[in-house]
Amino acid sequence: MEAVWLALVVVFVAEFGDKTQLLAMAFAARARTSLVVAGLVVANVATQGLAALAGDVLGSLVDGAAVGLGAAALFVVFAVLALRDDDDEDGEVTGEVTGGGLRVVAVVAATVFLAEVGDKTMLATLTLAARDGFVPVWVGSAIGMTLAGLVGVAAGRLLGQRLPERALRWGTAAMFLLVGAWIAYDALAG
Repeated sequence: MEAVWLALVVVFVAEFGDKTQLLAMAFAARARTSLVVAGLVVANVATQGLAALAGDVLGSLVDGAAVGLGAAALFVVFAVLALRDDDDEDGEVTGEVTGGGLRVVAVVAATVFLAEVGDKTMLATLTLAARDGFVPVWVGSAIGMTLAGLVGVAAGRLLGQRLPERALRWGTAAMFLLVGAWIAYDALAG
């Protein structure tokens, strides 16, 4: 049980203020909270599971810079898409991530997954799993990531209720651009 708590605390602290938490804020300002949380959980279980089980193998097989630059390019695309007006049947801007619930969960999960590949929390999880085993570190790190994401979701919901749609759209686009730049920098510096 100690390994679960250690992984939870280490990953939660490492994730605080990180790009995934910022993404959670952006998504929560534009989509239903339950769908954003579901997407976060899916992504966190997957990324931390990969890190705990096979992070070192992936690191040796795939060039981290190429993966990072590809993910950064996708975030630029996400930024451009965030600036588009999404109209509902009445012609009013909804400001939400559109599509059915499963689509929103998938978009959140895929975006968060891409943002996390090769991140410091994955490396922390890999290191802890080498010492304490797969299951307790996977469980603790996934919970820690999700808790940090929930803080971001709460902040995003609060901001989303107080900001006009245009500011949300531009803020979301800026957030995606910043995360893309952050990923590109990490890929090129590492």
